[in-house]
Amino acid sequence: MRLLLILALLAFTADGYRIALPGYHYRFPFDQGSHDDYQSEWWYYTGHLFSGSHEWGYELTFFRIALQPPSAQKQTSRWSASQIYLAHLALTDVNGHIFNHWEKLNRPGIDTAGADTGHLHVYNDGWTATDTPSGDMKLHADFLDLTLHSAAPAVVHGHDGISVKGPGTSNASHYYSYTHLQTTGSLSGEPVTGTSWMDHEFGSSQLSPHQAGWDWFALQLDRGTDIMLYQMRDDHGHSDRYSSGTLVQGNQITPLHAADVHIEPRGHWKSPHTGGNYPMGWTVTIPSHHMTFNVTPLLDDQELVSRTGAGPTYWEGTAKVDGSLGAGRAYVEMTGYAGKVSL
Repeated sequence: MRLLLILALLAFTADGYRIALPGYHYRFPFDQGSHDDYQSEWWYYTGHLFSGSHEWGYELTFFRIALQPPSAQKQTSRWSASQIYLAHLALTDVNGHIFNHWEKLNRPGIDTAGADTGHLHVYNDGWTATDTPSGDMKLHADFLDLTLHSAAPAVVHGHDGISVKGPGTSNASHYYSYTHLQTTGSLSGEPVTGTSWMDHEFGSSQLSPHQAGWDWFALQLDRGTDIMLYQMRDDHGHSDRYSSGTLVQGNQITPLHAADVHIEPRGHWKSPHTGGNYPMGWTVTIPSHHMTFNVTPLLDDQELVSRTGAGPTYWEGTAKVDGSLGAGRAYVEMTGYAGKVSL
């Protein structure tokens, strides 16, 4: 009984939020919904869309950030809020070399913003991500209407139910992905097809005080291999030992550790918007699997600069992949180059 009590107390931060601990057992479709006991959560969609010879990259992301833990929430007025919801939409016109992004920031409300528990239904001022009876996912955001289908189950990252990001007990998340979603739909009324990637993470206080940000890669190779990599960076810009990833080859899921992966930038790009100095182009090697890839952004300027000041500024963009397993596409996210990220 004493051990159970200790474990129960350790399951929450000092502020009262639940933290991501080993031994978590995922349940689907339940875990596609919101987890309000945790301080932060996001549903992340990126992908590559095609119509004839025209190509676009897209990102649609929904964030839930708790303002106070459930145990402290008291409805003192009709205007009080325990959560805030952010959403980001970005579109890269590869042929036209044009990048645009939009954001929404709202308090919860039935017709405004929120996230259901128990199944996928996330919304923010008309933008939505929902599940269907068939198990597909549907995305809608202004000019974007997509149906996403996965022939494979979710890929759980990390070990024993958690993805460790740092040295502290709370520096972890529950993290899974659908790495290869067949995508159909329309963009501004024009039919498109392509491939998408979905990430879902939830946890509390993922970064340690000495971590400045991360570089994240979602590689989708034409021959069917998918690779997720994240490189955690310290205050000096060096990759730390909590970097990791996952190699997906059909039904074979292989965790990758920091020592398994080498990521070397081939150049840099200085943002004219924020002054952030971002790596731009990478050589990725996984020696234990005899793999080498060159990841090249299809447009340098794919930086999302928050207009509200409430969200983070980061670089997130579409890229091409060439290497030992042939060609493919990727999405890359870089945080902490235009100001430290705090999560």
